[in-house]
Amino acid sequence: MKKWILMGGVLVTSFIIFLILSCGDDIKPGYYGGENIFGKVKVFRYVNTKAAALEIDVDSEWKIFSGKNPDEINFSHPILEGYGKGNFNVDVENSSRDYFQIITPNSMLIAAERELPMSGGFNFRDIGGYPTTDGKYVKWGKFIRSGNLNSLNRTDLIYLSSIPITTVADFRGQEEITSNPDNYPSSVKYNYHFNIPKPDFASLDLPNLTPQMAIEIMKGINVKFVTDSACIVRYREFFNILQDESKTPVIFHCSGGKDRIGMASALILLALGVDEETVIGDYMLSNNALDNDKYDSLFVKSPILREFLIVKREYIEAGLTAIKSRYGSIENFLRNELFINLEDFRKKYLNIPEK
Repeated sequence: MKKWILMGGVLVTSFIIFLILSCGDDIKPGYYGGENIFGKVKVFRYVNTKAAALEIDVDSEWKIFSGKNPDEINFSHPILEGYGKGNFNVDVENSSRDYFQIITPNSMLIAAERELPMSGGFNFRDIGGYPTTDGKYVKWGKFIRSGNLNSLNRTDLIYLSSIPITTVADFRGQEEITSNPDNYPSSVKYNYHFNIPKPDFASLDLPNLTPQMAIEIMKGINVKFVTDSACIVRYREFFNILQDESKTPVIFHCSGGKDRIGMASALILLALGVDEETVIGDYMLSNNALDNDKYDSLFVKSPILREFLIVKREYIEAGLTAIKSRYGSIENFLRNELFINLEDFRKKYLNIPEK
């Protein structure tokens, strides 16, 4: 007799999961179910080699299966199995992306690397995998945010083609595009420009700025993204593209991948029902990109630039607060200003855990 258990609001059978752990029986790929173990399984790719590794933080046995698409996981045999916590290298192709289905006696989850291993690029991230407030999950491999594409090398482009990136959405101004034209993978079929020029930091009196003055400038920039009519039109055009599922997977970028794209990412996740604190957490991940010393020489010349070239939660919070103040709620803004059909958008881009 099957023993039914309730975990995290989702009914699952320990019997079914036991069968899969035992022999890899057939089950629908891309499956989420049981206990929510989001954040307990993380996938990494080494930038130079693109080799994969996993960090697992569960106190049970587990098996991991893989596939080139979340809906095409190969359950014929696990690529890795074990018990308990640890860090593990994974034997998959380095030149293309894989997605991993993790199965424990109480849970199932799809995972992939959040930070894409671009040796010629900066701040490339997949915003998939996040749980929503109603127990669903954002699909992996649909929305990739990034900085400039101009320096991507051959191995980067092959890797992006394996996703495969279908659309490039460029939020840079014309001067930025002319200075650093995109170098994008052969899989791209569509290319759009949404032209939100970057702030003119060169005109600022940097030596006389205090950190708080710089913070207020950055907060004002984020408010402008969601209140200025020209910016709103650009984000509206962007979401018009996203609502056509045939245009995904999409890579959307600006120069640094943190401000214009930070707001675009936040709006996507909010439209899909991800809670605001998680959205802010994703926004803050752009600071990880500073680990490669990209801006160190600039900070030495002008320390105040740090306030402009990193992200702080106050920046995105200022934009979200402005939305609520002006439009009554974020949902009103998404529906009535950006013209997003939220129900259809979520149907396209969310995984629904099976009961």
